[in-house]
Amino acid sequence: MIIGTIGSPRRAHVRGGGVVVLHAGTPEEISVDWWVGADDRWYRPDTEITTRQHLVRNAPIVQTSVRIPSGDAILTSYGAVQGQRELVVCDIENRSKVPFAVAIVLRGPGVRSVTVSGSVVRVDGFPFLTLPRGPQRAACVSKGDDLAAVVMTGAATPTLPPLAASGDPVEVALILPVTHGTTIRSAVLLGASSGVALSGTPVLTSLPDVHRAASGWGVHLGRLPQLTLPDASLASEAAANGAAILLAAEPAIANAALTMAQRASLATALAMSGCLAESGALLESVGENQNPNGSFDRADVLVSAHLIRALSVHAALSADALFAESLAPNVAGALEYVLKTCSKSKTPAAIAALVDAARFFAVAKDPSAASQCRKQWKRAGSPWPLPPLMLPPLPAVGLGGALVPDDPMRLAAAVVASIERVAIADAEDAIDIVPGFRNDWRGAKLDVRNVATPAGRLSFSFRWHGARPALLWDIEHPTGAELLLRCSTIDPMWTGSGPKGEALLRIAPEPVDVVS
Repeated sequence: MIIGTIGSPRRAHVRGGGVVVLHAGTPEEISVDWWVGADDRWYRPDTEITTRQHLVRNAPIVQTSVRIPSGDAILTSYGAVQGQRELVVCDIENRSKVPFAVAIVLRGPGVRSVTVSGSVVRVDGFPFLTLPRGPQRAACVSKGDDLAAVVMTGAATPTLPPLAASGDPVEVALILPVTHGTTIRSAVLLGASSGVALSGTPVLTSLPDVHRAASGWGVHLGRLPQLTLPDASLASEAAANGAAILLAAEPAIANAALTMAQRASLATALAMSGCLAESGALLESVGENQNPNGSFDRADVLVSAHLIRALSVHAALSADALFAESLAPNVAGALEYVLKTCSKSKTPAAIAALVDAARFFAVAKDPSAASQCRKQWKRAGSPWPLPPLMLPPLPAVGLGGALVPDDPMRLAAAVVASIERVAIADAEDAIDIVPGFRNDWRGAKLDVRNVATPAGRLSFSFRWHGARPALLWDIEHPTGAELLLRCSTIDPMWTGSGPKGEALLRIAPEPVDVVS
């Protein structure tokens, strides 16, 4: 899971067992682990079968619990800002009837020298970790030696042993007591906007607790589609992935090394989530990365097709004619490349590119180009819906029922899939409501708010009258565009239009389960 704060491009990751990882995948990677010394033995949450993880209120606040005698040890990790410092807060709670010891473990290729001065732990001279107090005991080994054996046999010493100045990575454990019913707090420094901020230390007691952090995230999550579904896990999945895509946006915008495939996938997911400022920022300079032949990736034609889709989705949902007009030549070049490269006009990439380009040119106020694209698509004779483009398989693992992959393309795929199955999806010249409606949802409350469409922000609800659902809809912040609604999984014959309305639908005799 990605954790951090909105407004900063610095991020950390939380892995299984609650391990916090900074600078993942780089030579400077540092992981912060925790081991619990209970009265019977030491517990390593990353390997214990009793370890559980969940997100607090679907926000990027990861709570990891491990069972120990008479209760739980709980680690809560989340991003916070204090002045010019950007931090990861790590709260360790003893929810048991007896005290335990906790070992905070630093390891990774970025840990080459460690010094402890009071409550401040410096890694390679950098004030990396602030503890609630100086460690009671400490241990260190060279990479490859068994740090766990030193800690778990009681061989740790009252002070940190001297480290050899070899420049090779080392592993360090810092041991503190945690009395029963209490919480100790540490803070990991992600970075600072000023070198002056590094001269002091964070005030741990002034950092927001988990409840304040979750409330703050509630404001950011309010920008995203709000789902009330009979299947609560689907709603949690959508909210968690929405928060993750918000956290992924700012580093992506700031990262010039982002691949075009990643840029296209993230921009599509952000736009469909209603985060149009972020998707626009990702796409406004894509023309600088276009090759002379019109492609965005010489090796994979699907990247160019997916860029056309991303540009089309953003343009349609933002109704930004200036954006579309400025990038129309780039879309035209990419479309020509896709059509030339695909040997048959009926290939999925060519069909999708034609439809997406037609929508883009309509926003760019070029009806002739839009018409030509639509004619070519019609001649291809492909049925609706369009084949999906570049959505990698979703990961098999989750966190508290929510898919929260760290890879930006997998994350984008999860966000798009959530919206398209439980909110809206494209139908030909229309919006299809709840395309993933399931048989077991009959009679249950279903409410969707704040979904981005070309006509404005769409909200709708189902209210059941016996076996028949009444659909109520309302479009907020209307753009003036016409919007035709369908609800094919419930009543294939129904259509609706207008900024608001209601209709009593007829359920098909044997509706098909779209989502298993």
